[in-house]
Amino acid sequence: MAHPLRPGPKFKSKETNMPHIGKLIRTYINKHHIAKSAIARKMDRNRATVERLVKRPSIQLAILWEISEILQYNFIADVAAQLPNTYGNNVPDPTLPLQEELQTLREENKILKAQLDAFKEVLRKS
Repeated sequence: MAHPLRPGPKFKSKETNMPHIGKLIRTYINKHHIAKSAIARKMDRNRATVERLVKRPSIQLAILWEISEILQYNFIADVAAQLPNTYGNNVPDPTLPLQEELQTLREENKILKAQLDAFKEVLRKS
């Protein structure tokens, strides 16, 4: 599959369904009754700056990271969750250990069923 940025001569941005980052933050702080002034103090900025941030559709990743750390909430994961799951990423599959355990248990179950059948056969012959 060709890379989405090639082979065109120039990169042209098209409109996307990018989530409104300020709205995500604003919704969270309103839901949890967090004062913007408290966030501003932790960011070492004034309240007006935080007011502007929560009105902007996009903000720098470093600022979003800082706000995520202050509020102990992963806004970056919320944004990533809105991308199609067909897009690649480097996030390890959290279900992999469970899938491996399931496979081991299935194999063990198969062995136990065979042993049970063998015991039933022995009992039938006796």
